[in-house]
Amino acid sequence: SKEEDQTEILSVLKKAASDPDFPFRIVIASRPEHAIQSFFTEVAHSVTRKLFLDDKYNPDADMELFLESKFASIRRRCHLPSSWPNEDVRGTLIANASGQFIYVATVGRFMEESAGDPNQLLSQVLQLPGIKACANPLAPLDALYTHIINSSPDSRLSIVWLNLIFREKCFENQYFSQGAAFVRLYLESYPGQASHVFGNLNSLVSTPSMENHDSPYRLYHKSLAEAQNAL
Repeated sequence: SKEEDQTEILSVLKKAASDPDFPFRIVIASRPEHAIQSFFTEVAHSVTRKLFLDDKYNPDADMELFLESKFASIRRRCHLPSSWPNEDVRGTLIANASGQFIYVATVGRFMEESAGDPNQLLSQVLQLPGIKACANPLAPLDALYTHIINSSPDSRLSIVWLNLIFREKCFENQYFSQGAAFVRLYLESYPGQASHVFGNLNSLVSTPSMENHDSPYRLYHKSLAEAQNAL
């Protein structure tokens, strides 16, 4: 199972770190998943240090700076007033992020990469289920992913491609990922279909140019492949 795999990997890392001849320090960053939390609480407590970013740092301040930078860029591009958007909007987005920087990063890319009125795009994001309506702190991020995928001209086909490439990993192994050109050759029913499938997903997927035959498709954040409701 996934939890057993996580525990096995952590056990190997703990054994390596406990060897006096091991020359490296190991840093692990993760979501607060049960198996990982249990391992560090029960097994590796005496040999590890825990930094819970939401408690010991102030991610909200960093997210506020990031959003202001993105909004300033949009204001300049679209000739919007300096008061756009209001402070309540920024506060809502930061609250929905629940300390997850990837949430505000995805909102920023969605608004930069999508064609349309910034007010309408922002309204779409704000109408999604927020943290107050969700028991799971990651639910707003999953809802954002789902909304962006559903904006695709053919969302069902987009989901199929995303699953094959990033969840099932049909085009990679532990050493190598096939270039986007190979993936297009394998999956496209007609030339240019990849642009149709990924056309509205630039905020989620890094898409190499048609001239770049070697670089693979990449997710901006692997949490999309783990999202329970988006794919």
